[in-house]
Amino acid sequence: MDIAAVIKSARDASRTTLDEFTGKQILATYGVRIPKGLVVSNDSELEAKLADLTPPYAVKAVSADIIHKSDVGAVTIGLKDAQAVGEAIADMRARLSQSADIEGF
Repeated sequence: MDIAAVIKSARDASRTTLDEFTGKQILATYGVRIPKGLVVSNDSELEAKLADLTPPYAVKAVSADIIHKSDVGAVTIGLKDAQAVGEAIADMRARLSQSADIEGF
């Protein structure tokens, strides 16, 4: 990960924050332990990506427009299987895409 390029890109877009996933990846680059996670952009890749994780799952929207995810319902925890994850993503996408640019989950 080219951290300088990530920060430059954020600054060029007049952003003063990074999304949580990117921030955690930067921390991991410096040896800080972070929870295992991934970003899913579409439903077709969901099951394959979940194969590397162990339930219960948490789903969080990835968006530079949403800083405090829990304040807008962009976090769901305790999901038991891929179907529940898919339903949480569909719900968030329907509710949040009107007010935020959602990059993934």
